[in-house]
Amino acid sequence: MKLRNIIREYFTLNKRETKEILVLAFIILSTIVFSLLTDFFIKEKPINLSTADSMEIQQFLANLEQGQEEPYLNRLDQFIIKMYDTIQLFEFDPNTTTLSDLKKLGLTEKQAGNVISYREKGGKFFEKDDFRKIYSIRHKQYQILEPYIKLNISKQISTSNAVQNIEKFAFNPNTISIDSLKLLGLTDYQARNVINYREKVKSFKKKSDLQKVYGIDSAKYLSLENYINLPENIDEKPKTNEINQIEASELIKFFEVETKLAFRIINFRNNLGGFFTKQQLFEVYEADSIQISKLINLISINPSYIKKININDSSAVLKRHPYIKYKNINRIEQYKLQHKRFNSLEEIKGSGVFLPSEWSKIQPYLNIK
Repeated sequence: MKLRNIIREYFTLNKRETKEILVLAFIILSTIVFSLLTDFFIKEKPINLSTADSMEIQQFLANLEQGQEEPYLNRLDQFIIKMYDTIQLFEFDPNTTTLSDLKKLGLTEKQAGNVISYREKGGKFFEKDDFRKIYSIRHKQYQILEPYIKLNISKQISTSNAVQNIEKFAFNPNTISIDSLKLLGLTDYQARNVINYREKVKSFKKKSDLQKVYGIDSAKYLSLENYINLPENIDEKPKTNEINQIEASELIKFFEVETKLAFRIINFRNNLGGFFTKQQLFEVYEADSIQISKLINLISINPSYIKKININDSSAVLKRHPYIKYKNINRIEQYKLQHKRFNSLEEIKGSGVFLPSEWSKIQPYLNIK
């Protein structure tokens, strides 16, 4: 009973509310009927356009379609287009065009340099599209220049024939000439790098060393590997491994000592008069302890090669030795003023000219005359 009373209370309309709903329903129904009658009795009148108006509309629609198809141009591409509006272009062959002409065609110094560098490393432009692959060449820039690229077909054919006429023969990379390297199929750039490697770096000790040359990839190496002829009697050993007789070039070539360190070792040895122990190598200026440790295991030492100095010589001679300091020179001079000269090594040791720690280092380099 309670639920029925609640529903009746909320959904029962009084007279005023009933009238308002009926009026609203009448208005809605009248609007619908009026709309239907209007569509039935009133026909749409055609719009009369002049020929000029019609053409203008068609042109407008065409422009809209064209605008939709044109790709977006970023600021750099817009700059390139404006730049080429002021450049007078001409036909060119990227295989032969000079650096200055490339810059006249709108290429930057870097872009033109990349083209020249590509050619110097043996690269060739066989198709127009090859030019687009040059690093830093913009696609929009290539599109503008593409109609002006004229490749010399006869040169391509002769280049192809040259590749077919490559000769293969046994060669020693330590003695072969640059022209012979080109006959083997190396580019001028690769051939020059081989010559530079053996002149400025080191000789070729084994076949695989050819791969260390800049510009020689694994494919090129494999095509030449069977023709590399390094004589078995090639000088692969140093004249000596005795540290007091060895030369700087041998330290570099056979013991893989860094160039600066090798010359520092020899200079220090010459100033000392020779090495007495292997541990003295660690005293070399800015010595790399890793390289020195490796070298110590590979060398021998013979103290009999040491060049000794006479302690009774002039101070100028004594000053040149790394182990004799100014305080030692002063003590030597003071001693000789009183005793004129040293007569034995024991006398030097007992004179107090050198401290015990100093004496153990200098004693192998002194004599009495």
